[in-house]
Amino acid sequence: MESWRRNQKNREIMTDIVIRALSKKEAHELRMLKLQLEERNWRTLFLRIVRERQRSRTGITKVKEEE
Repeated sequence: MESWRRNQKNREIMTDIVIRALSKKEAHELRMLKLQLEERNWRTLFLRIVRERQRSRTGITKVKEEE
């Protein structure tokens, strides 16, 4: 778990360095893209957790995946 946190922190530092090296417009676009990606990843994770809980409650082994 500690290495995951360290890797996450390193990714954040590298992203910040890249953003500083870009023009203001490019940096803004990159930040927006990063936020959208993080939001999508968290949404995907949240939906996966909800589906797993529904399966465990209902005993269903296969649930149609939504995209």
